[in-house]
Amino acid sequence: MRIFRKIVIAGAVLALGALLLDAVFPFPVERLQLAPSLRILDRRGEPLRFFLAPDGCWRFPVTLEEVTPELLTAIVQLEDRRFYHHPGVDPLAVARAFFSNLRRARVVSGASTITMQVARLAVPRRRTILAKIIESLRAVQLTCHYSKRQILTWYINLAPFGGNVSGVGAASWRYFGKDPKRLSLGEATLLAVLPRSPVRYDPFRNPETARGVRDRALERLAAGGAFTPQRVAAARLEPLPGKRPALPFLAPHFCQWLAQEARRRNLKNAAADNGVWVTTLDARLQRLAEERLRTRSMALRRAGIHGAALLALDVTSREVLAWVGNIDFWDGLHQGMVDNVRSRRSPGSALKPFLYALAFARGIIAPETRLLDVPTDFAGYAPENYDHLFYGAVSAHDALARSLNVPAVRLLSALGDASFKELLRAGGLTTLQGDRDYGLALALGGCEVRLLELVNM
Repeated sequence: MRIFRKIVIAGAVLALGALLLDAVFPFPVERLQLAPSLRILDRRGEPLRFFLAPDGCWRFPVTLEEVTPELLTAIVQLEDRRFYHHPGVDPLAVARAFFSNLRRARVVSGASTITMQVARLAVPRRRTILAKIIESLRAVQLTCHYSKRQILTWYINLAPFGGNVSGVGAASWRYFGKDPKRLSLGEATLLAVLPRSPVRYDPFRNPETARGVRDRALERLAAGGAFTPQRVAAARLEPLPGKRPALPFLAPHFCQWLAQEARRRNLKNAAADNGVWVTTLDARLQRLAEERLRTRSMALRRAGIHGAALLALDVTSREVLAWVGNIDFWDGLHQGMVDNVRSRRSPGSALKPFLYALAFARGIIAPETRLLDVPTDFAGYAPENYDHLFYGAVSAHDALARSLNVPAVRLLSALGDASFKELLRAGGLTTLQGDRDYGLALALGGCEVRLLELVNM
């Protein structure tokens, strides 16, 4: 009875202390609102690429609904069984820890609740008796102002999982290569206990230790009735991850550009919810585009060409569907990280259709108008065709279809390069300088453009 009275008195003192603390020192909740990693997804939600948070951590915030219920159950049952019933501090756990430590003459149990751990995550302190008292007061303060759901959400998103991995969202990907909604019971249980000692329980460095702590935790879950013995037995048979899984890495140039745009616009981690940026890219088309470009690159390399790009847009909405900035992102010898979709390159004959369109619009030619493809000197500029042949009088339709050079230069000479340059700039080619005289070579790609702008014309 005397012990019970002391516990009640201690609880009352704790509550009064928390009220005073709350008035003078409000909880620094902003310290729980850390910037997330940037996660770029395709139009269907498939991950394309992840980027570190500004502080160098992997942090993928999730809601309780985005986590498998087995993980939430394991966390509460293993870390703080009375989480939903105590005021932030568990008096029974405190009493049990006190007597356990007294009996063994050393600290073997700390009685930290989930709420106390959240308080410590907000303001880390050395583990002293004074720090424990402050954490207890802060835990009561948190409980007075926030729901249990919010407190649990903070915990699952900020708990340390070793190295620069913070929260279950990032831990699920870094340890198992999957979304936390898809974790098995064995995987969820390992993640539930990992924050206690991320280095000691690291399944890659200490697999036997990790297996042991996971299996003991599963036994506790079975003994507490959280899961059936059959499910726990099956979970114990699950293998540990053998090596750290690779993170998604699709459309690297496209994702790199988005990350740069986010930083340039000072968006920190994208204009999206919790650092998630859902794009218009189609992962299936992206894989197909990358494969086609790799196949084509074999012939290009034999010709001494080591850089290429492919951009696919929806012709109606102009949404980006596939973006391959180069043949091999990791080819350092040939600058594979250079994004040829955004880099300035000569357009070659790609401007000819716009030149013919302008000539059609001005009434200078019609599709069947005969154009001369013969050796011609335009004030010292004598263009030739790719095959060094000339084809005489050809229709405008055939001249464009065969990409003949002399008829194109002849059209530009008739139209004037200023009017053609104005058309291209109006169409979105920002790389064309308004005060520069490109001359008749503009008809044959005598300028620099970006593929992204060219395809958008």
